[in-house]
Amino acid sequence: MAARKKPLLIFSAGCLVVLLTASCSYADAGIPIVAIQLPFMLSLLVPVILIEGILLSQALSLHWLTATFISLKANLTSTILGCPIAWFLQFATSFLVSIPALFYDNEMLEGLSNLAILASFILPSPELEEKLFWLLPLCGIVGLGPAYLVSVWFEYPFICKQAQEKKINPKSLMYRVNLFSYALLLGVWCLRLALNLLHGVEVNLLSCVFF
Repeated sequence: MAARKKPLLIFSAGCLVVLLTASCSYADAGIPIVAIQLPFMLSLLVPVILIEGILLSQALSLHWLTATFISLKANLTSTILGCPIAWFLQFATSFLVSIPALFYDNEMLEGLSNLAILASFILPSPELEEKLFWLLPLCGIVGLGPAYLVSVWFEYPFICKQAQEKKINPKSLMYRVNLFSYALLLGVWCLRLALNLLHGVEVNLLSCVFF
């Protein structure tokens, strides 16, 4: 078991190094979208944990404190480890999507390639810096897809025992539970995008909601 966990721990440590140095490296090499996504996901962790805790409590007939504790462990794991892995898969996919544009001179392919790369990595460019106020939330919305799938993969082992006792497929249950929490994340990202487009700059979402 320890041998199987070692590569994951090494990868996670590498991702943390990237996150810690991303803001310093932007001027020369760009910034991975996960460096923006992860802090934003962590800021919404409390409502996500509560939502999933309530749903797990109802589905598995657990005390709400027990279900919330399971949700806490599952979501911390899927956020801290799952987000970087989801970004890596997204970046690998964007690289594969961009390959045809290297061989065919086609504006549509080039545009699709640029969009795929921007969804996972913001390149250093004065033109892009002026558009970050709407690019970042848009990339965050795109990143929810792979993050959702990876979250289910990381979280369902935490409920296997309870789900089997109820003769419920744990992975199917986590797919349904995460639909509600990711609907919240999608709504917040869309609200952030709409406010940024309305004001033409990056808007502090909390100040708009509470003040």
